[in-house]
Parts: sequence; C-alpha cells; structure tokens
Amino acid sequence: MSYMVKVFHGFVDFIKAHLFSGNDKFTTKKYTISFLLVSTLLFTVLVELIQRASILGLFIWIFNSPIEFILNLVIVLAIVLLLNLLSPRIFIGMLLSFVLLVSFSTTSHIKYLFLGEPILPWDFTRVDQVVDLLPKIYHQVLLILVILILVICIFIFLIKKISPKYKFNYIQRLILGIVAISILYGCAFYHTSPFGKFYSYAGIQHITWRESDNTSANGLLLGFALNIEQSIIPRPDNYTQENMNKIIDEYPVADSTNKIKPNVIIIMNEACWDPTLLSNVNFSPDPMPTIRSIRNDYSSGWMISPVFGGGTANVEFEVLTGLSTSFLPCGSIAYQQYINDPVPSLASLLANEGYKSIAVHPYHGWFYKRDKVYPLFGFEDFLDMDSFDAANKAGEYIGDMQVTNKIIDTVKNNDSPVFMYAVTMQNHGPYPINRYQHYDINVDGDISEDSKEILQCYSQGIHDADLSIEKLTQYLSSITEPTIVVYFGDHLPFLGNNYQAYVDAKYIPSADNWGPEEQLKMRSVPMFIWNNYDLPKENIGNISPSFLGSYILDYAGLQKSTVFNFTDKLKELAPVYNNMIVMDSDSEVLNKVETDKNNLIEEYQLIQYDLLFGDKYISPAK
Repeated sequence: MSYMVKVFHGFVDFIKAHLFSGNDKFTTKKYTISFLLVSTLLFTVLVELIQRASILGLFIWIFNSPIEFILNLVIVLAIVLLLNLLSPRIFIGMLLSFVLLVSFSTTSHIKYLFLGEPILPWDFTRVDQVVDLLPKIYHQVLLILVILILVICIFIFLIKKISPKYKFNYIQRLILGIVAISILYGCAFYHTSPFGKFYSYAGIQHITWRESDNTSANGLLLGFALNIEQSIIPRPDNYTQENMNKIIDEYPVADSTNKIKPNVIIIMNEACWDPTLLSNVNFSPDPMPTIRSIRNDYSSGWMISPVFGGGTANVEFEVLTGLSTSFLPCGSIAYQQYINDPVPSLASLLANEGYKSIAVHPYHGWFYKRDKVYPLFGFEDFLDMDSFDAANKAGEYIGDMQVTNKIIDTVKNNDSPVFMYAVTMQNHGPYPINRYQHYDINVDGDISEDSKEILQCYSQGIHDADLSIEKLTQYLSSITEPTIVVYFGDHLPFLGNNYQAYVDAKYIPSADNWGPEEQLKMRSVPMFIWNNYDLPKENIGNISPSFLGSYILDYAGLQKSTVFNFTDKLKELAPVYNNMIVMDSDSEVLNKVETDKNNLIEEYQLIQYDLLFGDKYISPAK
C-alpha cells in the first residue's frame, strides 16, 4: 500500500500547489486540471457510495481493491473529459457528468434493491418496462428520487461558483476526445485491447455467474464495462457445418410413441412458491391446499429457476425452446435481444403434429416483446390483456381465475388437441397491503410488521392461484379428452428490499454471500404434472426449465425434435444446469467449470448458437 500512499500525497501536493495559487486561478490551465481531477475523485466515490449504500463498505473496498478503484477513477475521468467536450463551458460538461453518473448509480441501486443485481448494458433495451413498472414502485423509491433531485440542485449551485473559466481549444478537445474514447473502448472491449493483459496481470476477474458479486468486487462502472463485450456472442471455434450435421444425425427427430394426442396445458404462475417453507411464519388457513394435494398425488418436483424476482421471459425461453440462458450474458433477456428469427419450440413442434398452439398472458402484448416472439416460436394465437375483461381485476392485475376461464373456454371450443402456454400476472410483485380489499389468509410469526403485510398480500395471491387450479382440474376431470396440465412458478417472489421477508423469517441468513444451499433455496419453485387419464406418478426431483420440455414430451408420448432429444440426454448428466448452480441426478452440487468441459455442454452451446445466431443448420422444423 506504500505506493498508494505516495500517489495520494503527490496528488494532494499537486492540488495544494495549483488549486490555490495565482490571482487568476479560475482561468488557469493548472486550476482546470486540478478541478477535473478532484471532481473525478469525488464523482467516483459518490457513484460507489450510492451503489453500496455503506460508507464503511466503500472504504473497505477501496482499501482491499485499490487497482479496481483506480480503474473506476480512470473510467469516470474518461466520461468527464468526453462530456466536457460537448460544450466550451466546463460548467456544462461537469453538470452533465454529475447528472449522468449519479442517475446511473441511483438507478443501479434501485434495481439492486428490487432484483438483487446492478444495472447491466442490456437493461437499456427494457426502458419501456421500467416506465410501466415505475408507477407501481414509486412510493418505495420516492425518498431516493427526492434526495437525488436535491443533490443535483446543490451541485448545480456549487459547481457554478467554482467551475474554471478556462476553455479548451479545438486541438485540445480533439486530443482529449481521442484519449477518452480509447480509455472507454479499452475498458469495455478488453479482449482486443491492452487492457486485457493489464486485467490479467492485476488479477481483475469478470464474475459472470453473479452480477452483484461482479459489481461488489470491481466497482459499478468497471463491472458494467466488463459486461459490454459479453453482450456480443462470439462464434464458437468449432461451429462448422460438419459438426452440426453430426449433432443432427446423433439426435434425430423422433416419432410419437403414443397414438393419443392429449391437450397439453402449461401454466407458468407468476411468482408461485410455497410460503409455508418459512418455518417461523404461520399461515392460517393453508394458502395452497390444492397445489399441495396435486403435488402429493401426481408427478411433481422442483424447478430450479435461472432468475429471482423478475426476468420471467427467460424462464419461458428455456421451457419453450429447450435452450439455456447460461450461454447468454448474465442478466440479459433472450426475448428482447436475441429472438429475431423463427426458433423451434414446443409450440412449433406440436403445431406440426396437428395441435392448435395458443399463448396466453393477461398483460400488454409488447411486454418482453411477446407479441413479436410468440409467432417466431410457432404460436398461432396470442391472447394478451386485450382478450380479457380488464375491468374484472384481482388487485392490480387480471386475476388467475380469468386465465383459468380462458383456458376452459379454449378447450371447449377446439375440436383439435390444444397446446397452451399460459403466463399469469395476478401475483406479480411488489406486494402492498392495499392490493386487495379482503384477505382470506392470516399471517403471524416472529417477523416485522412490514414483512407480515408483504407476506399477507403475497399469500392471498397464492390462495387465489390455488382456487384457480382447483377449478381447472375439476373441469378437466369431467371431460373425456385426455389432458395434461404442467404447472410451476417462474421464480421466487420479491418479498421486500434486500430480501426483507426471507431474512426476517430466517429462511436465508443474509441478503448476500450465499452458498450453494441458499442459492438452491432461492431458486426452487414447486412444479407438478397433472393428468386426467391415469398416467403413472413420477418423482421428477430437481430440474432446470430447459429440460422440462423434454420431460413433458416423454410423459405425453409425443414427437421430439433434435433439441429436445439432446436435452433428454443432457439432463441425465445434469438435470439442473444454470449460472448459479449445477446438480447431478442425485441432487449433488457439481463444479460448473468441470461440467462445462463435458462434450455435451459444448454440443449444447453449438446447438444454441446455431439456432439463435448461426446458419440455422437445425431448421425450425427440427
């Protein structure tokens, strides 16, 4: 640390020598340089303080990670220089820099509070959803936004008083611009710049498997920069037509083994989880007796979600296509960034078998680009919120019972077998106590009142979901058409900032530093497969969404494509495979790095690259 101390003292001496010398200090080049350097230091500290929300945590990080701190300083300096080139007045450039950096870090902090991860480059493709969600959470972030506005106003007043009057000439602006852009490019695209060698020498690690850890270790801006290059999916070295033909020959399309073509109804219930797993919280009565009974009497297991509290579309993507978000940048949304051409899915596969394929989601069709993605998956119809009676809501959203009624009507009105993928919306977070006028579930236990209110709202939604599945299975039991219902949650619910209710109830020890046990707890959602024609009961165990489609097709005795034939084999090696946790068939946690060396994982990556980015050797018909 001695060299850091020397650097710091030298910096202080420089400021003393130049910041307060000369009668015309506001117009001198030396004052301007000092001003820019001091501002860069303050901006960097402020960005990290906002993101971490802890002065102690900030100084511990600076002390333990001086190289990472300096790199964040360099990034801030590049941003400051770049924005100062937009106007000859330094005041304007500094104001733009301050507003940009503080707004950026505040947005990242708010996202972390709700979803447990910082802002990522691909979040800028989701602005429409932020605008849609903000009115629902404004009361929880209002204080943060008010403080942000006050800080900006105070800064404007101060910066106007002390900003240098010095103006960069055109040559200086050109040179500084080139330097700034080179720094930002080098930090982001480090594999093709000298920064890559420096990162390696300095031990800078891009923690791709958990973005919150990546930001905590590297700082917000460096962590963000490390992700920019990751948004570009490189062509695998072994991606060739010869290798793809080998995969296609090894996993050919298999014919149906069953002459019966049952209706296949998949219901992904928003944030469906079992709140009674919180051992020191009492729910009276049981909010989900029907779901619990079906799980006991029919095939059931636990789906290990790749997301928490949000990112529903990524679970859809995995279930419908058999592909994995593990091969995409952590935090990205496949629907919004990578689905631009037809992709084989359960919908297209069953449509080729004579099924009527219908997607249902009682919300805006544009949300997660479903209105564009579903046709590319082979769905014939998409029933969004315009297909429902919006006046008949359960709380803020169209209720689960309306979705059940829509499914029943669809089955009644179709002579051909139907494949339906229904995503519910009623129990979407957050969970304010004023959502419902009446509550059927009482919540008690050794937790805070805030957590009780959150859990009461959430458990009412689970209770309504339970009544809905009860009505659906009762109806389907009364008809002669063979039908399968696959039911699961997309992810665990967001139960307060920083996992408030989970920590209160001691379900997890803290909001961070999770080991494999906590990761598994916070990813496991209940799932079951109900049927009305006496299929055998099986213990599915733990399974990733990517492998669920293969299981469903086997269970129903239906045709399987190249992708689902492949995932059928892969799930024997690792029925749970995502960026957070990998498990074998005995539910033993595996080393992801070692698993990734397996030839099957390499083939999986090739299959996914081919379908999403490559030459489509595996056609949509396969």
